[in-house]
Amino acid sequence: MLEMTKKSTCQGDRNGNNPEPTRVFREMVMWRVGFLACMMLLLSTSLQGQREIDWVDLSDVEFVPEFIDSMQMSYLMPIFGNIPRELSGKEVALKGYFIPVNEDNEFYVLSKKPNASCYFCGAAGPETIVEIDLHKDQRKRIKMDDRIKVTGRFEINGVDLNHCNYILREVQLIDVE
Repeated sequence: MLEMTKKSTCQGDRNGNNPEPTRVFREMVMWRVGFLACMMLLLSTSLQGQREIDWVDLSDVEFVPEFIDSMQMSYLMPIFGNIPRELSGKEVALKGYFIPVNEDNEFYVLSKKPNASCYFCGAAGPETIVEIDLHKDQRKRIKMDDRIKVTGRFEINGVDLNHCNYILREVQLIDVE
């Protein structure tokens, strides 16, 4: 009878063992791990203030030939996918190779590939370069083919043939490798 009463008041298993402390401990550990993960994510995004993107994100684009009357030529015009459109106007961070296309006009690009195999040499597509609006003071710290990390406001360009399809404005140099 005593054993019957013990089993009816205990929430243990069939042998009378009480797993309650183990379950509570497990829940407490899981809650703390989840809380710490959330805090780390919050801190990393608030401290950086931008989204890390890569060249795969920028490959979400198709190009179709379009005849431009004013130029009397056909150009490959971009049709941007969801990813570049969602990034437009947002602060992003991107790594790539620095290429000074025209130093006199301060026309610089960040490239997926080094200069010898970049878009301008015909070895890659236009989605593999990003025009960067780099301040002269920052330019002094880097040379061609340096691998750099920059942040800036991302823009897509599907109309102005004098600029790249992707542009980073208000660029800040973060790292030089």
